[in-house]
Amino acid sequence: MRQGAFYLAVVCEVDEPEALEPCGVLGVNLGQTNLATDSTGERFSGEALQRVRLRYARLGQRLQKRGTQSARRHLRKLARKQRRFAQTTNHTLAKGLVEKAQRHRAALALKDLKGLRARTTVGQARRLRHHAWPYAQLRSFVAYKAALAGVPVSPEGPG
Repeated sequence: MRQGAFYLAVVCEVDEPEALEPCGVLGVNLGQTNLATDSTGERFSGEALQRVRLRYARLGQRLQKRGTQSARRHLRKLARKQRRFAQTTNHTLAKGLVEKAQRHRAALALKDLKGLRARTTVGQARRLRHHAWPYAQLRSFVAYKAALAGVPVSPEGPG
């Protein structure tokens, strides 16, 4: 319940289709400049995304500096809005990748980013860009959409 409104979470069980026999592998490299680049060379740009994230970050800085109760309330609202934006973007990207793999009758292989934040260091100016995108959420969206479409997903990924 949020602000006097009730929400119902409905669970629906769907049988997984037969996994298709892949004729190749569609490798997907995840990054910051381009959210994803597949092995055919198609890029899923993150330019518009960066502008939105930067706008939210600047607004958040101003609100944090203000420090009033209203500003904190606005910050919570802003955080929910950012989370929904990232979730929608990840759903759209995952859907595009799975549909492309299905069209090409290929398996999907996502680049493994485990430990990336521990292995790399960035300056203060690039910190927001380096830490702000939920790649694990994108990976889980690709996994469940691929399972529903019968597209195999490689657990490791290329490289």
